[in-house]
Amino acid sequence: ANLNLLCPHQLIPKSGIYLSKVIWQENVFFGLTNIGCSPTVKNTGVIEIETHILDFQDNLYGQIMELDLLSYLREEKMFKNVDELKTAIQNDIALARVMLKEFSG
Repeated sequence: ANLNLLCPHQLIPKSGIYLSKVIWQENVFFGLTNIGCSPTVKNTGVIEIETHILDFQDNLYGQIMELDLLSYLREEKMFKNVDELKTAIQNDIALARVMLKEFSG
């Protein structure tokens, strides 16, 4: 599942990719959060917060949830093409899974 948030009047953390925790209806999920302007696909200059929840398929449109940033993974960057972006996302997901295993002991 992807969550998209616009925060026009809020202080937001440094742009980049984060390992994150989502709490929704007392359930905890983990994912990757991008804070930035998605330069490879949008590049509008508008800062957005987008979270991909790992292993989650339900529709959360219009739902209220808590988002906690756990660890900064890397800077947001502009890739040459969408295929490079997809590869980077898969690498980020793999790193997130390793980090989550380490956190859980």
